Amino acid sequence: MKKVLLVLLLFCFFFSASYSQLSREEKKEYNSAKELIAEEKYRDAKDIFSRFYEKDSDNLEYNFYNGICQLNTDNFDAAVENFDFIISHYEKTKEESEFTRSSYFYKAQAFHDLYMFDTEIEILEKIKEFELNDREKEILEKKMKVSKTALELYRNFQPILVKRISSVN
Repeated sequence: MKKVLLVLLLFCFFFSASYSQLSREEKKEYNSAKELIAEEKYRDAKDIFSRFYEKDSDNLEYNFYNGICQLNTDNFDAAVENFDFIISHYEKTKEESEFTRSSYFYKAQAFHDLYMFDTEIEILEKIKEFELNDREKEILEKKMKVSKTALELYRNFQPILVKRISSVN
């Protein structure tokens, strides 16, 4: 599920404006970082995306890809900060970028990984406000079900005791 969204977002990246503003060498480095993400080498990609992010922290793409790397290297606070930047941009302008929906989704994932299931569910509910296609609705419903189940298990934790049963002859 994460891979499908990531591949779609990487495809959208090729048509973005800020990409065309990079020098030839920067484009090469940026493309290599995207390849590292596709190969799930997030730590290596994070080093590269962090440099781009530091150069232009107001860039939605840099925030998004840096957030993906932060999320997948367990830097959840930094990831949430990156995704919040994109979400706040949307809430101010009401202009949906190619990263808006995915930022909500990945922000929710960060809260899931932090065992903050109530917050995760609130964020996933906000995604329902967008016009979603059938595939997006299906993914969202599955994620909501997983989140609600996790919340229920977390709230109603019951220890499981295993006793040794003597062997039968």
